[in-house]
Amino acid sequence: MYTRPLKLLGWIRGIALIIVFLWPLWALGQMPVAAPTWGQKIEVASSGGINIEVRPWRGCSATRWDYVDDPSAAINDAGFVAVAWADQQSRDVYLHMYAPDGRLLFKQPVNISNNGSTFSWLPKMIITSTDPIRVYVLWQEIIDNGGTHCGDILFARSLDGGQTFETPLNLSNDAAGSGKGRVNRNGWSNGSLDLVLGPEGNLYATWTEYEGTLWFSRSTDQGATFSAPKPIANTGDAKPARDPALATDAQGTIYLAWAEGDNPTGDIQFTKSTDQGQTFSKPIIAYHDSDYSDAPSLLVDSHGTLHLIYNELSIRPQGCLVNGLLHYLRSADGGQTFVKVNSISDPEKDFFIPKNMGMDGRGTVYVVWYIWDRGCTGEEKPRGMGFSYSTDGGQTFASPSVVPDSDDLTLNIGFEGWSGGQRIAVNKTGAIAVVFGTFKKDVDSHIWLIRGQAAQK
Repeated sequence: MYTRPLKLLGWIRGIALIIVFLWPLWALGQMPVAAPTWGQKIEVASSGGINIEVRPWRGCSATRWDYVDDPSAAINDAGFVAVAWADQQSRDVYLHMYAPDGRLLFKQPVNISNNGSTFSWLPKMIITSTDPIRVYVLWQEIIDNGGTHCGDILFARSLDGGQTFETPLNLSNDAAGSGKGRVNRNGWSNGSLDLVLGPEGNLYATWTEYEGTLWFSRSTDQGATFSAPKPIANTGDAKPARDPALATDAQGTIYLAWAEGDNPTGDIQFTKSTDQGQTFSKPIIAYHDSDYSDAPSLLVDSHGTLHLIYNELSIRPQGCLVNGLLHYLRSADGGQTFVKVNSISDPEKDFFIPKNMGMDGRGTVYVVWYIWDRGCTGEEKPRGMGFSYSTDGGQTFASPSVVPDSDDLTLNIGFEGWSGGQRIAVNKTGAIAVVFGTFKKDVDSHIWLIRGQAAQK
């Protein structure tokens, strides 16, 4: 009569022994891999003089400056790295390309914007893995069209690996201050735009304007032409949109997130398109926070899981943002619901702006940000590039560290937007490129590139 219980007890003991022996192996597989290894800091560009002129803003492109800033990075699967930046003296956006072994490919930087009469700022960039490599660049041009604010969204492409660029296209061509993201009437930022490449080869561009509308345009001919921009959200009397972020998955679904201005407790808004941008779903709130949510960044992994980071801040009446925290959300149902998993922040030490994400072929998520002691005086400066990563799909993140050699000088904020350019780029093999600028008033300014490699399991 005791046979069955004894057999059951034997099974339980056997399973327990298997767990005891196999647990260390399973746990080892779940442990985070080692931190990436980093190379030496590479100087990409400099101001070229010691008398850096930083004068008050005179309106549109009448101001005179002499420094470099607004760096943005892109990397393809072969390991070629593109770095774009703004030169405030010539008022143009430039490009350098680096081979997988770190060699600089061009003797002189390539001028992308070729319009020295107006400032060209805050590029976003994509490079392909095709042969020849294609380079796509989107940026903000401070054109005066007679509106309340200056700004248009321009695009240019290179079909020969960045050696030459075609004549830029003006995607916005309006008088509403395109590329600006309004926090409130007293505060706004530049660089409120994004660009992404879909798996079918379509290019998708988005931006906001000072007047508040979120715009979207697409190219179905690899950047030769773009559709007329169409409003996605925040038109008319609605709250202004700012700081949009785009992502696409393997099926071609487009995901779009943005922040809401003129609202001290505004949340991150989210929508998606399953028909290549012809229509978008009704926007939802990704997650509700008690403070102001800003500057989202989006990624989609190979399983279709959405990864979203954003800043939670407090808005002061004069329009500045303080007390920043960096939060991480994840959605496993295509953006229908988002779950806050954790925060990548230390409120006693760091204020996080701007920030970007990258992901390798294993699904490891990498995050960089400016560590900035920010108040409302306008004199605060960043003091390093923060870095963290997650090897378990965002469940946990490594303790924040500082990107090597990024904290030896006062970082150059210039007139960078809240999100700025793409500070980190990662390819499938785990090759990493991080860019940032340094600035010493009346001395010099530089654009730097640091390459890294993810540790291998």
